[in-house]
Amino acid sequence: MQALWKYGGRMKYGLITGLLWFFGILFVVRGITLIGESFLGCLFMVLAGLLLLPVVRAKISAVNPQLQSKWLSVGVFVLLLCSGLSLQASEDRALKNGTASQELLDREAQRNEDNQERERLSAEKEAKEASQKQQRETEKQQRNNIIAIQTDSRIALKNYLKDPDSADIRNHHGNCGEVNSKNGFGGYTGFKRFIASSAIVAIEGENMDSDEFQKAWDQVCK
Repeated sequence: MQALWKYGGRMKYGLITGLLWFFGILFVVRGITLIGESFLGCLFMVLAGLLLLPVVRAKISAVNPQLQSKWLSVGVFVLLLCSGLSLQASEDRALKNGTASQELLDREAQRNEDNQERERLSAEKEAKEASQKQQRETEKQQRNNIIAIQTDSRIALKNYLKDPDSADIRNHHGNCGEVNSKNGFGGYTGFKRFIASSAIVAIEGENMDSDEFQKAWDQVCK
């Protein structure tokens, strides 16, 4: 078991060392290529790469044993951050002074296009969400209006009927429907069409003849 632990530890150490060499060399090479764009950006990135190299880290630890590996990693992060800020500042100056390279101009143009596209998509999304919200509110208001109209219609109809508790209402839409209720003699009249609102209540064949009721039905209920 101890041999297995030792083997696992060596594997982990070897993997970390390999990654440090890889990224250290990568940052050094990349930093050198940036010397034409920003000297400080180049310098910071090369220093960050050097701090990643195991041989450099070993020498620093030999000089100052109290300097732990995590602080070297913090230093690498700070140097990379400074490199990025320096490069961005150099690019901004070049664009402002008109000395930017064609590559930088193309990159800036692409960045502007991407920003405009994001803004366009964001505006479209906001407009769509606003439209959907307005549609939902309109539909909700329409439903509330329909419910209010139908409620007022039912109340007006029952207030008119001689025996409202006996009323059987069907096919009720808006102000129009069919009702079967008891008359003054206690007998059911059978289902009859009605038009009822707070202003008027008309029942076919009772308080309005069939011809007039049909005209009103066609105007109000269809």
